Amino acid sequence: SGKPFLVVWSLLAVPTVTVLISNMGDTVVRELKRATLWLGKRTIFPEREKRLLHRSKKWESEKRPAKEEESYSQDTLGVDM
Repeated sequence: SGKPFLVVWSLLAVPTVTVLISNMGDTVVRELKRATLWLGKRTIFPEREKRLLHRSKKWESEKRPAKEEESYSQDTLGVDM
């Protein structure tokens, strides 16, 4: 009576434990990567975040004149908004 139970147990346990270990490994790698990037952003590359912020502000300021030109062209046509 022990052998059938052992066979069923091994057929269920081996794939289950394999998936469990795989998921745990993925989680550990993801968290380690996230922690490394966070630490690098705070210590090694803090200026990179400032540069990206500056670029996004510059990009936004480049977009705004196009909107002002549209409103100017509508004002010259005598269209009230």
